[in-house]
Amino acid sequence: MTTAKPKIPMNRIDVVSLVIYVVHIILNLYESPFLKHFYVLSIFFFLFCAFRKPWSELLVPTLVFFFIEGQGRVVGEYHAIFRTIFDGYILIMILRHTVKRKSISLPDHLPLFFKLMIIGHFGWYFVQLFNVASVGPLGPIFATKIYIFPIIMFFMFLENPLPKNLAFVAKKSSAVLLILILQLIVVFYQFNMGDSSLLNISPYYSRPMRGDVFAGEFFRPFGTGFVPGAMSIYFAFSIGFFYLKDLGGKFKGLIRILVSVGILAACFIMQVRVGLILSGIIIFLCALIAMNRSRLRLIGFPALIALVLSVPIFVSNLEVVQEWFPEANLTSSVIRIKSITSVEDLTAQRASVTTFVDTLWDRLSKAPLGLGPGRTGAANSSFLDVIVNDPRYDLSFSWTLDNLYISLAIDLGIGMIFYTLLIIGLPLYVLARYLNQLRRGKNHDDSVLIALICVFANLVTSWGAISIPYNPSSFFYWFWLAYAMNHLDAKNSFHSRYI
Repeated sequence: MTTAKPKIPMNRIDVVSLVIYVVHIILNLYESPFLKHFYVLSIFFFLFCAFRKPWSELLVPTLVFFFIEGQGRVVGEYHAIFRTIFDGYILIMILRHTVKRKSISLPDHLPLFFKLMIIGHFGWYFVQLFNVASVGPLGPIFATKIYIFPIIMFFMFLENPLPKNLAFVAKKSSAVLLILILQLIVVFYQFNMGDSSLLNISPYYSRPMRGDVFAGEFFRPFGTGFVPGAMSIYFAFSIGFFYLKDLGGKFKGLIRILVSVGILAACFIMQVRVGLILSGIIIFLCALIAMNRSRLRLIGFPALIALVLSVPIFVSNLEVVQEWFPEANLTSSVIRIKSITSVEDLTAQRASVTTFVDTLWDRLSKAPLGLGPGRTGAANSSFLDVIVNDPRYDLSFSWTLDNLYISLAIDLGIGMIFYTLLIIGLPLYVLARYLNQLRRGKNHDDSVLIALICVFANLVTSWGAISIPYNPSSFFYWFWLAYAMNHLDAKNSFHSRYI
């Protein structure tokens, strides 16, 4: 006699979180100024969850909060509380985890090499508190948000693994699908209505619009982010959630396809080329894995490959999209996205290897100990006056070429080696473990490969952006890395040899 597999109901905090998200979206569609007050009320719910529940039960509330907190910054008039409230939410979870754990030691199943890299990074960061070239004592303290805090969050992810069973993954994947579908609705609504759709909610949207730079015919949808086009990155790194498992059913498969197409279309109108490329790559690779699980793979694989091969033809004839939708102003989107096909246009905006090496050597030779955390990227916004008036290391010296590793060299000097080896080495280590399992013929989990796709896609963007230290890239990088590690067998022989 067989018994039916128990179903896992959607828990109450997931339901309440999704209701909050739905109301938040509706207020966006109604362009209601009440959105600010509703957001303040929702913050209390999320903080309550952080105080009462472990991370392993808070995936959906965290993602909902993560998706809307950017808009909360704007409607909250950029008050410090609204700019840091999501960090506070994560911090509460970390502190709760640490108290319950009764220890601040490094996670047991991290390999010794990476434990040493983390200790080295934390130790070097402590040295930076006394760096005489720093922008001041507050610089390194503020920058702990980007260089220290995410790693501790990673520890929490590792030690509170999400359940692996299919029913759990199905529920969470469905929740993420709903989050993305509603976000797509907001993006397309804003594109259709223009900048007034946001200015009616809060006049403070004029600040990220920079006057006329991102307004009028140059308007780009914000979604529920705090800068135009930001949601493209949220989309890209959320795609993995609904490809984690073959959840069955033609209807769910059709929804997955439609949402994937919707994400690409949304990235197109938001004009964020990195987001579009990342989303396209992640969707393609995840679709290959999903197709390998499908009974229709003999038909699906050729169709998918043919679709990919047709992309250059479609991009080169992108003007036809404007003809299909004559009422929409797609001219800027067409021009910007078509530049993807121009190698000259893309390389002109990214550092060549020679330029990178020369700049890296210049920064390390002139400031081998670094200039202290908080000198580059968004972290330097509070210290621009100090940097501009620095007689030796002026603002031009802090220019990073939009490259993470140049940024690390300026901030941390030779101590960048610890952080660099950590963020590059850990994904390679996890990939090696995964491939070792395949070589030994052990059962492998496609979820690991999906997570690694998101991690490596995130890592690649570090060449053309200072992405990994900052949200949303930071959160998704450490989340997917921990997810992949937790889904590998901690007792396999390859792992045991390196801890």
